[in-house]
Amino acid sequence: VEYQIVEDYDYNIALSLGAFIWDGEYSSRDVFNDVSVPNFSDDSGVDVTFGVSADYHLSESWDVGIAYDHYNFGDEDAQLISVNVKYYF
Repeated sequence: VEYQIVEDYDYNIALSLGAFIWDGEYSSRDVFNDVSVPNFSDDSGVDVTFGVSADYHLSESWDVGIAYDHYNFGDEDAQLISVNVKYYF
């Protein structure tokens, strides 16, 4: 779900909130001794994501923007910062 906080002719700012399904597997390796560590994990879940984005309207067809998104993976978190260019047909 996205909510426009500010919507202007030149720019807009939005908040987003959602949920996502994830599935992850990992194993560990001791890179100093080049051996596998007996540690394998398999986890999955449904968690919350939220973010904020800002776009600037260059013209009727072009926008540029930046966004920040935060993801929860069970006990772990991840953040994503992205820069985007949008073209409208």
